[in-house]
Amino acid sequence: MSAVQDEVPGTEVAAQDVLAGTRCTVTLRVSDVSDSVAWYRRVFGCEPVFQNVDRNLDGQATDVAGFRLGGVVIWLSPLRPDETRDPAENDRSPNLAFMTSRDLVPLRAELVARGALTRDDEPMHGFPAGADGVRRGLDAEFFYIYDLDCNRIEFCRPLPR
Repeated sequence: MSAVQDEVPGTEVAAQDVLAGTRCTVTLRVSDVSDSVAWYRRVFGCEPVFQNVDRNLDGQATDVAGFRLGGVVIWLSPLRPDETRDPAENDRSPNLAFMTSRDLVPLRAELVARGALTRDDEPMHGFPAGADGVRRGLDAEFFYIYDLDCNRIEFCRPLPR
């Protein structure tokens, strides 16, 4: 039971009723769905679970694709024509975070070899990037990669206490 459920009687049942039959997905906005599909295929080594169009009531079609990554479907949906992604806005955008027990240095090297983009110069107060690109704190180590539209993807490994 979560801390919220402990504090608010009846929320466990209500949450179960509201979420019955649902599953959580995440949508990332990208400038070109086809280019992004190629990038996600290459970097994560898997095929999309869905790649087609989504049509509105007027029949206008929008390309969409979905990948199952870490058990969650990540949808790639196009940005509006007048919209661009700004890496400075990443703290206000969805952030994919994959928790792992794997050694991050070889994992990061493998993802970079597959075409993952990095920004080791991105300021992160208290978590400087090491020469290997991995950022370390007292409780965890992590690194970020970025897709073609600068959507941030985190890989994090908790450190033993």
